[in-house]
Amino acid sequence: MKKSGTPYLKQVGEARKVYGASFLTSYGDNLYAGKFSETAREKMYRYKVGTDGSLTTQSGAYEVPTKTQGLMVTRSHFVFSTSYGNDNRGNLYVVDAGARDIDKSSTRCYRTPSMNEGITESGGYAYLVFESGAAQYVAKNPRNIIRNLHKGKVSGL
Repeated sequence: MKKSGTPYLKQVGEARKVYGASFLTSYGDNLYAGKFSETAREKMYRYKVGTDGSLTTQSGAYEVPTKTQGLMVTRSHFVFSTSYGNDNRGNLYVVDAGARDIDKSSTRCYRTPSMNEGITESGGYAYLVFESGAAQYVAKNPRNIIRNLHKGKVSGL
């Protein structure tokens, strides 16, 4: 990003440390950010975003599924996009919003093609992206090559 001729925005203020930012999303005036782990469940935290852009950590961690690569937050659910590796299927975990322990909520799991990553919501639709369509992964012959964004109604989850 610092290559000559590339626009670069200088940092303003002090950097804010967070627990992890392997995946992140926003909902209302909150930012959710968490850490990826290939082998174990990890955690994410919720940060209140101030009018000046500052982050205030909200109390308590949220448990996240192993291999979480993306997160969508709705009024009533956390939807985790999980995957890792060219040949492994992916999953979408739908968890009650605010659940700190995903075993104690009404968690549902849906299979997806391999290499799913980010997920977001707009206008009542969920959009899921896959990295298997990127040139560097196509060359590695993944289980599924998906070049297009997937779209479905959030209410269907």
